[in-house]
Amino acid sequence: MQTVLKNTNSTDVASYLIWMPCIRTDSRNEAVLRVSEYQDPRVHNYWDEERLSGEAWKERLGLPSFAWDTYFIFDRSVVWQKSVPQPTFWMHQLGGALGKAPYLDEKEFESRLKALLAGKQ
Repeated sequence: MQTVLKNTNSTDVASYLIWMPCIRTDSRNEAVLRVSEYQDPRVHNYWDEERLSGEAWKERLGLPSFAWDTYFIFDRSVVWQKSVPQPTFWMHQLGGALGKAPYLDEKEFESRLKALLAGKQ
């Protein structure tokens, strides 16, 4: 996603990274270290100790377990209320055949983002 952001210099883009414990080595301290990799003012970082966001996305997307390694694009008209909204487009790195969204392809994700910004999606 760092490359996608570097290639998309629009100020109409905001990126929200939600760090959560998913594997044994994940921790708040590790997340704080990784945050330094994202030197872009459009990036906002959050730590989700209880994986509440992952559970919310599980419900919204109909996934078999909490969502992590998922990448979402939202049109600016999407309204956020009590529950998370349906993404305009999303990809994942969850492994297996989810059948609900394509596996992450950086160039495709960037293309979709740029098309949305240009009003072509």
